[in-house]
Amino acid sequence: MPDGALPDFVSWSVFPFEGDLQIKTPLDRLPADLGRDGEDDRPCSACAQSDDEYLWVDNHWRVKAGPRKAAPFVFLETREHLDLGDLNDELAAEFGRMTVRLDRVMRAAGDYGRVHVNRWGDGGAHFHVWFFARPTGDRNMLGFGMPMWAEILPPMDNAEWNDTMAAIARAL
Repeated sequence: MPDGALPDFVSWSVFPFEGDLQIKTPLDRLPADLGRDGEDDRPCSACAQSDDEYLWVDNHWRVKAGPRKAAPFVFLETREHLDLGDLNDELAAEFGRMTVRLDRVMRAAGDYGRVHVNRWGDGGAHFHVWFFARPTGDRNMLGFGMPMWAEILPPMDNAEWNDTMAAIARAL
C-alpha cells in the first residue's frame, strides 16, 4: 500500500464513514504498554462492583449490561481478577461454553441475527469480553463496523433495551 493510501476496507459497505478520510500520523511506539485499570497500584473498577450491578453471576463469571446503544451488548467478565492468559484450563473451557451460551441467549432475546464477540484488553486488566447482538437484517451493523455503528445510530428505545436485558438475564 503506498504511503498515506487508505486500506481497502474504507470502501466496504460496513465501514461507517465516507468522504475525505486521511490516515492520522502514527504515534511513536512506547518502551512499555500503558498501565491499565486494575494493574500495579491502580484499583480495579470491575472488582469493586457488587453482584447486584450485573444481569447474572455464578461462581466464576458475571454478565453486565453495557450502556444503551443502537444494539444490545453485554460484557462477560471473570469474577476473579484475571486476564485472558491467566485462565486455567477449566476456566478456559468454561469461557468457551459461556461464549456459546451468550450467543444463543442474546439471539433468542429478540430479533437478532448474529452475535459479535470482541475482546479488547487495553483499558482494563480484569478479563472482559464484549458481546453485541446484531438486529436481523441490519446491513449497517455487519462485520467489524458494528461497534462503531452501535455508537453512531440512535440508541434502542429504553423500554426495548430493558426488555432485552431482562430476557438475557432470565435465560442465563
